Amino acid sequence: IAALLDRGHTLNGIAELADAFDHGRDVGDLLGLGEPTEETPVRLTPEELAARFEGEVTPENLAAAMDLGYLGTDGDELVHISHRLLEVSSALVREGIPLGEVLQAGARVREHADALA
Repeated sequence: IAALLDRGHTLNGIAELADAFDHGRDVGDLLGLGEPTEETPVRLTPEELAARFEGEVTPENLAAAMDLGYLGTDGDELVHISHRLLEVSSALVREGIPLGEVLQAGARVREHADALA
């Protein structure tokens, strides 16, 4: 407890952590997060992908998305790993952020996550 107090935790916070531990709860419960959900892959034609990203689908951006594992191929279709990520990425592009910059940000997030793992 002293170590947690030294790191700035309050007694109430420490009590909540201890209670969660005693009852088998995890950090997600403490933070009020819902249950993790499975991502839904999205199957697209190349034309559908191009329409979502308003002229930003270039060979370089396609290669970057594939290198990051966001896109794969299945026959004549493209498969994006995440419906939510696809929606957010296309919304950013509609707001004027170039797809290349969105993909670079995704690469940086992955680098930081890998460093934490």
